Amino acid sequence: MAGQYQNDPELYEFEVLYADVIRKDVVTTPIRFDFDEAAFHEVIHPKSHFTIGQYKNCRIPVLTAMTPFRFVNFVLRAFYNSTFQEYCSEWKSSAPDFPQSATDLERADLHLAFS
Repeated sequence: MAGQYQNDPELYEFEVLYADVIRKDVVTTPIRFDFDEAAFHEVIHPKSHFTIGQYKNCRIPVLTAMTPFRFVNFVLRAFYNSTFQEYCSEWKSSAPDFPQSATDLERADLHLAFS
């Protein structure tokens, strides 16, 4: 499904839900939120990190792993904002966040955090 739009854009042309993401002047760049305790190496490979593009060593530390609710909420707000505002703006979660996983050294440098 990741390349579906690139392979068959006509499917999305008339669907209002996709209006925010089908503009011709938008350059698509993959993003990822990862969590991997087994590969942890302080600063080099944070337990929880954000990756932009397909760069092998692009790992921006994240204060904590992202819950499924936070991830879906992020995707909807960031990439489907018009639809999110219309249908989901009051959507809230009562689930607690995961414990912090970034180390003191990782928090002392550029990192992402959310509350």
